[in-house]
Amino acid sequence: MTNSKFNLGPQYIKDDPFKKVAREHQSNYRANELQVDFNEYGNRLQDDDARKHLNYYSKLGVIQVKNERYPNYSKTRDADLLRSEHIPFNIFGPLKGNLALATEIFKTFSNLKIKEVRRIELEYAPQDKTNYLNDATSFDAYVEFINDDGKKCGLGIEVKYTEQAYKLTQGSPEYVKVNSDKSIYHIVTNDSGKFETGAISEMKKDDYRQVWRNYILGLSMINKDVELFYSMTLYPSGNKHMEKILTEFPQFIKTPFKNDVFGVTFESFFQTINQSIEKTQSNKEYAEWVNYLEKRYIVK
Repeated sequence: MTNSKFNLGPQYIKDDPFKKVAREHQSNYRANELQVDFNEYGNRLQDDDARKHLNYYSKLGVIQVKNERYPNYSKTRDADLLRSEHIPFNIFGPLKGNLALATEIFKTFSNLKIKEVRRIELEYAPQDKTNYLNDATSFDAYVEFINDDGKKCGLGIEVKYTEQAYKLTQGSPEYVKVNSDKSIYHIVTNDSGKFETGAISEMKKDDYRQVWRNYILGLSMINKDVELFYSMTLYPSGNKHMEKILTEFPQFIKTPFKNDVFGVTFESFFQTINQSIEKTQSNKEYAEWVNYLEKRYIVK
C-alpha cells in the first residue's frame, strides 16, 4: 500500500462480512492506487474521475471495448468500484483481441473440449429478443467456440463480486414469466429436456433464479445460434452465497447435463490466465494485466 493523502472514505454499516471487506478493498484501491477522492462512499469515484475511465484497465483495448458497447457514461457502472457491472470488461476485454490466449485459458480450466474460441462479446444477448426469452436477460460475457467434435457452442458467463440473491417485484414482467407455466421461461425449460421434474418450483426462488434465467437464455439459442450451450458464473471465493448456490444448482438438472452449469472462482480463473500467458508466450502487457486483476479484485 502506498502513502496517500486520500483516506478510506465512508463505509456502509449494513454490509455483510464479505461485502464489508470488499468495500474496504476497493476504497483502499481508490485512495492508494488511483489516488483520487471519493464520492459519498469510499468505493465510489467522483464523476470527473469516473469519466476518465479510472474504473477500467487502461491497456489491451479494455476502454475501447467498453466504449464500443456503452458509449455513454453511467454512474452506477463507471463510478462504483464495488459493483460488478464494470468487471467483465476488465477480465474479458483483453481476450476479445487475443482469441489464441482465450482458447488456451478456456481449454485449461474447463472440461468443454474446446478446440478454438471464435468470438467473445461483452454484455451480450441475441438481438431479436422475441425469438429467445423476450426480456432483458443477457450474458456479462459470451464466448462462442468450436469443440473437438466440430460443433458450434456457446458459453454464457455471469460475473458476480459481492452480489447475492435479488427480490422480484410482484406483478413485474419477470414475476409473471417466472410464475406462469405458459411463459417462455417455462416453455424453454420444459422443452429443453435438461431439467428434473418439478425443478422450476425451486429454480424460480430468489437464490437460484438468475442462474436459471442465464442458462435458459442459452438454451433458447440452441438450433438457432449454437448446437450446444453451457453456463458459467465467475465469482470471488469470499462470496460464499454464490459458492453455495452453484454447488446446489446441479440438483435441478438431469444427470447427463449436470456439468453444463458451473461456477469458477476469480482466484482459479486468474491463475489459469497466468498459466496460459506462459504457454502462449503472450507479451508482458498480459502479465501486467493479470497482476492488475489480482490486485484489484482479490480480497485477502
